[in-house]
Formats: sequence, structure tokens, C-alpha cells
Amino acid sequence: MVDNQIDLRWWLLSNLARVEYLPIIYRISVIVTFIIFIFCAFSPLIFLRTPTGKIQKFLSSNLIFIISLVTFILAARCPGFLPPMLNPDEAQFTAGAIKLLKDPVFWRAIQVHPDLSMSIL
Repeated sequence: MVDNQIDLRWWLLSNLARVEYLPIIYRISVIVTFIIFIFCAFSPLIFLRTPTGKIQKFLSSNLIFIISLVTFILAARCPGFLPPMLNPDEAQFTAGAIKLLKDPVFWRAIQVHPDLSMSIL
């Protein structure tokens, strides 16, 4: 029997790799989420008085701040999760850091550079 199910995750990743303006979309999304995060972080200073209106209470709530923080972190880390990566070395550094958790001896655990030199020290 042939499996005709479509893997949605693989389909999204393969189609995102074809988007021509993906780096521009990424940079704009990071800038917008950063502005929203900074606005939520400084909203208690913007609204110096005790928030009385519904909008002031909404913007000053901890939940909105945490949501904006998580959204910013996910938007900023997106190239590490989706192809094409803007900096392929970042994935190698992340994999090396994960391996260092298992084997903490640096020179035995990871290969930092393709020519076997530890150039980030």
C-alpha cells in the first residue's frame, strides 16, 4: 500500500527554501518583533502613572511582555531552524555546544573548523 500522506513540515521547509526574498523578510520580522519587545519592556516608563485604561493595563501586563520576548527570540533564531541558513557555521557551533554538554573536554569533543583548527578560541 502506498502512503499518500503529505508531510506538512517537509513541504513548508522545501517551499521556504525557494522564497527569493527570505533574508529580507527575516530581517524585517526581527526588527518589528524587536520594536514590539522594546515597547512592551519600556511601557511602565511610558505610562508613568498607574495604568487606568484597558490599553495601558494590557500593554503593561506580564503576559504581553513574555509573549513579545518569546516571539522575538523565535524570530531571531529562525535561521537556525529553517533552510537556507544565513550563517551555516552557526549550526556547527550549536552542535558543538550540545556535544560539550555530553563530553566536556573541548579538543576531544568537537571540531570547530573544517580544517581542524580551533579558530574561535
